[in-house]
Amino acid sequence: MKTKIDLNVHTHHKVGTEQRPGCCGIVIFGASGDLAHRKLYPALFDLYNAGHLPENFFVIGFARSIWDDQTFRKQVLGTLREIGKPDPAKQKKFVSHLYYRVADLDDTASFHRLADALKELHNKYKTQGNVMFHLAIPPEACGNVVAQLNRVQLINPSQKGGPWTRIIFEKPFGHDLESAKALNRDIHQYLKEEQIYRIDHYLGKETVQNILMFRFANSIFEPIWNRRYIDNIQIMVYETLGVEQRAAYYDHAGVIKDMFQNHILQLLALCAMEPPIRFNAEQYRDEKTKIFHALRPIPQGQVNDYVVRGQYGPGKIGVRKVIGYRHEEGVNPRSQTDTFVAMNLMHNWGISGQVIFSILPRSGL
Repeated sequence: MKTKIDLNVHTHHKVGTEQRPGCCGIVIFGASGDLAHRKLYPALFDLYNAGHLPENFFVIGFARSIWDDQTFRKQVLGTLREIGKPDPAKQKKFVSHLYYRVADLDDTASFHRLADALKELHNKYKTQGNVMFHLAIPPEACGNVVAQLNRVQLINPSQKGGPWTRIIFEKPFGHDLESAKALNRDIHQYLKEEQIYRIDHYLGKETVQNILMFRFANSIFEPIWNRRYIDNIQIMVYETLGVEQRAAYYDHAGVIKDMFQNHILQLLALCAMEPPIRFNAEQYRDEKTKIFHALRPIPQGQVNDYVVRGQYGPGKIGVRKVIGYRHEEGVNPRSQTDTFVAMNLMHNWGISGQVIFSILPRSGL
């Protein structure tokens, strides 16, 4: 039996029935960036529209763009309307909770201004000093940001009954193992582990969340989802967008660092992991870790036998003509950065799992 899993993932996903959180303020670092507009604002609006955010909340956008509150709100409204979010009246009410401060991550005075804004808005919205910082910024900037937040006393100690601080780190968390360890050491100077959230936003997609339900709650597939009946699993992820405004980041990272080592490996783990003893974060992590330990390393000198990399050229998406990667704004015209990877991974038991990923399947690959 050969199983092929074709994950056509989308940015929109349903809001569940989780308990409404307590009142708090949210600060988004990198608020004018691509990730914030494509993921964070639509997700926050979905929560608000479904009644899963309290009325006592506010969002501060913190980024380099020279905006004010009104410009920020206009930008977010434009994003929500562009992707077809419903209820214009609800949109306007939602963006009334949004504020903006210009950021210079290397300037402590910039963080003092953020602290003043937080104090003012905590008083206005009665949020009791609770604050969540979302770092949608490059990993090399994260350690400095946490140090700056501590310097202006914006990190509250994790203690029962007092105001709380949470900091969300977007992937990638460092650029390799050593840089990830160094970042952990840096942030643990100021934060306890329960205050730290390292997230992969890909796992919030509805298709991805349904994998575990499909596997473990389906009486037809659950008994036969194992190596006795499945020859290989193919994971194929396709994008219909180019790098757009992300060239400065993407041309440095490439598809393996941007997608494979985080999003795709998470999908692989969800497809291959054993059911956890309990459905909580620690047990999920333990079962995923077993899969990563069980992957057979690609032998040195044989990478070309297991991995194919490519870069998209000019072509068409439907009837629309599109440019090649090297012609994208901000991309080095001689760039060797990969935008496509197909990789064959083997389990140490000898069962193959083929992982195929294309960031933009245009002609000219």
